Amino acid sequence: QTTGSAPKAQTVAKLKVAINSFGRIGRNFLRCWHGRKDSPLDVIVVNDSGGVKNASHLLKYDSMLGTFKADVKIVDNETISVDGKHIKVISSRDPLKLPWAELGIDIVIEGTGVFVDGPGAGKHIQAGASKVIITAPTKGADIPTYVVGVNEQDYSHEVANIIRSAQSIVFYLCFCKNFTNDFCIIHAHMLIVCERSVMAICFVGLKSR
Repeated sequence: QTTGSAPKAQTVAKLKVAINSFGRIGRNFLRCWHGRKDSPLDVIVVNDSGGVKNASHLLKYDSMLGTFKADVKIVDNETISVDGKHIKVISSRDPLKLPWAELGIDIVIEGTGVFVDGPGAGKHIQAGASKVIITAPTKGADIPTYVVGVNEQDYSHEVANIIRSAQSIVFYLCFCKNFTNDFCIIHAHMLIVCERSVMAICFVGLKSR
């Protein structure tokens, strides 16, 4: 470095993210990510059987969250743009056939509710992804759950390739963690009210336009 010259700023590469299934959780994740300009993540691809027309319409118009303020457009048959940011849209029901290795995917947000065990979610790893985050209740005790504010300090980047962080668990564990700072829970019961997927189509499906 020459005397008196300003040091060069280090450029940190963002983690490449793929969203598998562009349903309620997939679209919510993208909205949340888009609202954080300093995010270390870069959503570059969505896998959904509905294609670009379905993905762009349901992202823009949501019956629960309202109209997305971002400018959402169809670029071509395989791409949508969100405020100018191009996101590839692919359609494959087999995780083993997804181009995660080709695209250099670091993290897959697994939102189908289908691949919820080690072998199923592990297909994303076989396809070339480094990590998988399952957003639904998992099967088996081999997939750990991590919740920020509860046990994120237990996460090991070297060990955990498939993890779980379902929304119902996040709410429940955050409450319990704070509650147990002053009290002891002897018995707990949680009731979760979720929409039926079949009914959801009636309200947020493409045909409802």
